[in-house]
Amino acid sequence: MWRRLGSFGRFGGEEFGVLYTDTSSEQCSVAMECLRSAVAAFDWAEIAPGLSVSFSADITSNVASDTTEKMTKRVDTALYQAKHEGRNRVV
Repeated sequence: MWRRLGSFGRFGGEEFGVLYTDTSSEQCSVAMECLRSAVAAFDWAEIAPGLSVSFSADITSNVASDTTEKMTKRVDTALYQAKHEGRNRVV
């Protein structure tokens, strides 16, 4: 299930942001899990022997009182949770 993206961009060295519009958190979770699974299943060794790639997706919703900083803080907290739980997951 792929959704139309509102925006996509790089946040940091290894961090990217995906903005879905008119999409529930549950729909985002499904989309990110599909992408996570596809990345994990890809044969990265064809690009470089021994290479493996995984990623974690951290999801938050936007509420009326949100600022960019508040949303970024929630996602950052989820990122650390994903790292603590072993990476390669949707939080």
